[in-house]
Amino acid sequence: MEYASDEARRLVQTMRGCHHGRTWAVYCRDCEIVGLRQTYADSIRRARNAERRLLAMGEVGNPPDVRADVRAADEIERLRAELAELRRFRKAIMDYDSNLYDALADSDAAHKGEGE
Repeated sequence: MEYASDEARRLVQTMRGCHHGRTWAVYCRDCEIVGLRQTYADSIRRARNAERRLLAMGEVGNPPDVRADVRAADEIERLRAELAELRRFRKAIMDYDSNLYDALADSDAAHKGEGE
């Protein structure tokens, strides 16, 4: 472990202060930052563990941005409607193409019949 100074080493060894060179009676901003970062990392780890546990139990975890999820659901519904419309259009074109092919085949058969 690195110490800010020899005084800091002495304070830590005698358990009277932090390794930044301040006694426990004096506020140490650096120690608070380290503590907050550790708390933040622990909170994220606990949240991920809880989410994994919920998924293992068959529950869907709460998304962090519910409003975005609702907007996405509306967009998905719109895209599904558009896809259904495109499928109907494709079916109409395929039916038209099939009818046209049948009409051409009948026309060719009729022309061959005249030629015989």
